[in-house]
Parts: sequence; structure tokens; C-alpha cells
Amino acid sequence: AYLGGEEVPQERLSAAFARAMVAGTAAPVLFTSAQASPAAGDWDGIMLGSYCTDADTSIQYATIEYGGDNGYGDVYLYACDASIDDATVTDSSSWGIYVRSSSPTIGSISYSGNASGDLYL
Repeated sequence: AYLGGEEVPQERLSAAFARAMVAGTAAPVLFTSAQASPAAGDWDGIMLGSYCTDADTSIQYATIEYGGDNGYGDVYLYACDASIDDATVTDSSSWGIYVRSSSPTIGSISYSGNASGDLYL
């Protein structure tokens, strides 16, 4: 995946006992494929699990695309009540956002091209 124009190894996008704060602006933060010709499922996606710090975990003004290789979605929330707002979630090989054992706050999201659907609750 790429973050801020730099390649980020998949293992750095998943962490235990952590918080994630993505706060883009009018120019959103881009999470995307590292492939020259991107396709759905090129990378796992963003996975936030049971040890996330719920109140401090948020994604705002971001574009997440071409993930879903984890079998869940571009964004997978497991027992993590994060907030996601003002985001674009596209071209996942599975769901756009997959929620399991969580009660996230999901605001304004633009979805397109997600193979299994946009939001799994």
C-alpha cells in the first residue's frame, strides 16, 4: 500500500494495542495498491482489531482502494469502535467496509466497485 506517496509494508498497517488517526484535508490521504496497473485485492486493506484505542481511532478524509485481499474488505473492523467519515472506499475484492463485533461511527462515505457490497454490519 502507499501512504503519502511512500510505499508502506502491509505489516506496518496492522498493529495491536494502538490507535490510528488518519486526518486528511481537501487532498485526502490515499491508501492504494503498489501495482502499476492496480486491481481489486492487490493488498489486504486496513485492519483495525480488538486492541485499538476506540476513542482515538479515526479515519477522516481518506481514499481507500484496491484492497480486500484479507477476505473482508478495504477496511475491516473487528471489536474496534472506530469512526470513519468523509472517506471514499472503492474497488475492494470483497466488501468496502466489513464490521464484526463492533459499533463504529460511520459518516459520509462514498462507495463504488466493491465486489461483495459496500458495508457489511
